[in-house]
Amino acid sequence: MALTEQRHIQRWWSADASAEDFVGGRLKLGQVPHDCLMVVERLKLGQSVEWKCAEARRRCLPGDECVGTRVRFRLSRNDRGGTVVEIHHRGWRNRNACVAAWDLRWTVLAGKSLKSYLETGLGRPVS
Repeated sequence: MALTEQRHIQRWWSADASAEDFVGGRLKLGQVPHDCLMVVERLKLGQSVEWKCAEARRRCLPGDECVGTRVRFRLSRNDRGGTVVEIHHRGWRNRNACVAAWDLRWTVLAGKSLKSYLETGLGRPVS
């Protein structure tokens, strides 16, 4: 699955991403925005995936509150037989530069790269 398997995540997120595709598995999202470590909290194949931010290591400023936030991907079919992917990144304690960085990354990586990967097999990962 594009949201849990390493070979897929590397094709739309970044080449240095690593992943374990089971509940409790760890995802290391390299490059941006913080070289973040996520944990797969929930996994319902074909329906939803939820990641929890467990650690933000690099370029994380004091006051950044991404640790503990959750990213939920919800999948559903549209009326044309395609797949709709909804993304919600929740649990922020403050609106700050960290939130803005993630908003930008979700727009670029999920809104464009993941979408392209799912539709064509060619993502636009960060290199």
